[in-house]
Amino acid sequence: MNKLKENNKVVFSDGAFCVIENYSVDISGLNGTIVYISNDKSEIHVEMEKEIKGLSDWDNIIHFGIGTPIEVLHELIK
Repeated sequence: MNKLKENNKVVFSDGAFCVIENYSVDISGLNGTIVYISNDKSEIHVEMEKEIKGLSDWDNIIHFGIGTPIEVLHELIK
């Protein structure tokens, strides 16, 4: 997790998901860019290249650490 930096491009592996509201969304094989990492690395935001249904209220950004557990982020990146 320490290797992740803002502006890094990421590709999500097979079986990757994020949580939007109270449901999971498949993000397998999709690309994104890390746009924010909190100082304590408890929250990381990834802006997706492809528009994801349900993320429009969040500018197409997945908020790992809020909704989607931060623990799964490292496992989801190829």
